[in-house]
Amino acid sequence: MKNILTIICFIFAFSLSQAQEVSEDTLQMARNSLFVELGGNAGLYSLNYDRLLHRGEWFHTSARAGISGYWWNGGGIALPLEFNALIGTNRHFLEVGTGFMFSYGYESTIYNKDPSNPEYQYGYNLYPGLHASGRLGYRFQRPEGGFFFRAAYTPYSNIWSAIPGAKRSLFTGVWHWFGISVGKSF
Repeated sequence: MKNILTIICFIFAFSLSQAQEVSEDTLQMARNSLFVELGGNAGLYSLNYDRLLHRGEWFHTSARAGISGYWWNGGGIALPLEFNALIGTNRHFLEVGTGFMFSYGYESTIYNKDPSNPEYQYGYNLYPGLHASGRLGYRFQRPEGGFFFRAAYTPYSNIWSAIPGAKRSLFTGVWHWFGISVGKSF
């Protein structure tokens, strides 16, 4: 019992000392960001919202959600989700993260290619997909808000997809990709 009480007192004292290390500037850091990413874990582009979840003196965490549309192979929509750790102080951060992208695409199909034929049919095959991604890069974000920038290596992998006319695929390798983001934090 004495050891348990000692451990509880130690944890309480440690948490108090950690709370005192956080500066006023860090506590006032802008928590929200809106940005456009070219490349990155959504493919070619995405519109995104990022929220700082935890703010410390030199370690922060954030979550990001975005949306992207694409037009190849008929078209579709992609929804990237990402969790990041930000390591650094003031406005320059090393950003390390992982995430997923859910995609839902469609492929146009023509069953009978002659429009004058009464059996002419045109339609779409819908298919879902799930992709994993990583992030290793640089992030610039002012504590008071304003200009937001990041550049990163963002490898991704297809975890699962059901493309029409093809075998359902599981983990098909890792592709090397990069992304640049520009926006505003507030």
